[in-house]
Amino acid sequence: MNQPVSSSTPTSQAEWQALATNLTLEGRKARGCQHTSIKLANDAGECYPLEVFNLHLGLSARERQAQSGILGRSPEFADLDANTPCLVAGDFNDWRSLLRAFYVEGMGLACATDHETGQGPKAIKTYPSFSPRGGLDRIYYRGGLQLLNVQRSRYKVARIASDHLPVVADFKLMNGEQT
Repeated sequence: MNQPVSSSTPTSQAEWQALATNLTLEGRKARGCQHTSIKLANDAGECYPLEVFNLHLGLSARERQAQSGILGRSPEFADLDANTPCLVAGDFNDWRSLLRAFYVEGMGLACATDHETGQGPKAIKTYPSFSPRGGLDRIYYRGGLQLLNVQRSRYKVARIASDHLPVVADFKLMNGEQT
């Protein structure tokens, strides 16, 4: 997997731990999910968790459905409290948004990369990078995160660096009375 997890939080204020979940199905191309646990500290020194799952799903609908189930049942995800801030992001390879209901209804996540249209939600188009026609790259979230902004990268270098355009999202971590 070549999808980095990046944050504007200075590294001196965050503690990182990364683990990997194998999503590879027998006879298929190797796929995985990077799970990063981040402890963010505010100015008062109080720590708050953020769980980030960065994945790359397979090309067939059945493969993606099975891989999503593996993630949903993995202890790293299944054992999380629903109120713990959590992101699930990456290349879902989901042209027709068939997995949306699983992630939204089944896993209790909201989709940051969908925008409402008169015909229901549509994903931000990210593929192919030179002329995006499909929304394959998604960001789902839950648990004390407020979406502030989401957009696909408009930098020309992004069209050269990958066949997908990066998605950039800004979130606010809500902590009880504090924001």
